[in-house]
Amino acid sequence: MKKIITILVAVAMIATLAMTGVSAADGHYVWNHSGDVNYDDPWGETTMIGFQSPLTTTIRFKTDVNFSKIMFPMVWNQPQTVITLKLYQGETLAATAQVGPIFNEAAKSGDVRDVEFDLGKKVLAGEYTMELSVEEGFYSFFAYAAEPLSEEYIEYEIGHAMFGLYTTDNGAGFVAFATEVTPPPTGDAAIVATAVLAIAAMDVTVVLVKKKAR
Repeated sequence: MKKIITILVAVAMIATLAMTGVSAADGHYVWNHSGDVNYDDPWGETTMIGFQSPLTTTIRFKTDVNFSKIMFPMVWNQPQTVITLKLYQGETLAATAQVGPIFNEAAKSGDVRDVEFDLGKKVLAGEYTMELSVEEGFYSFFAYAAEPLSEEYIEYEIGHAMFGLYTTDNGAGFVAFATEVTPPPTGDAAIVATAVLAIAAMDVTVVLVKKKAR
């Protein structure tokens, strides 16, 4: 009887999770640098577009987590700059997002922190090329940080930049290009997988209670 009740409760949990879209894990950012952000140097080895650089640049990376947003902790911009981000998997456009016109009211400049691109959907784990671009007459310099990942993980066309991927998965985040990646389950599949684990855990509890009762 207790086992039947356990299963019914678990089924109710699945239904509730499915209806509310609640994720089993909290959302968080995984980063390609592990050290402190350099907020003071918009030059150096910074990835840059516009000004004395091409209007477009690319960054290639590989990840073992599904993600829905990309954030740069600091970007120096010409005021009113619009940055366009396109994400390619091979030759296929996987997602696109745009931020701007960018203007920091407090500083009266285009220099802003935590520039976030919402991709509008969950992009599956895998290898991607991120294209960043601005229009003629504008520029964006992307801050870098200490302890960056090596070329085995990230490939830049110009300089290097710190950025994060927003995910609810618990993978390593960025992985070497040589790493085989299987995307974690998403949507209903993730909910069912979580619920199955819940059923298993609850079932073990019931068995232990029965043994203790004996």
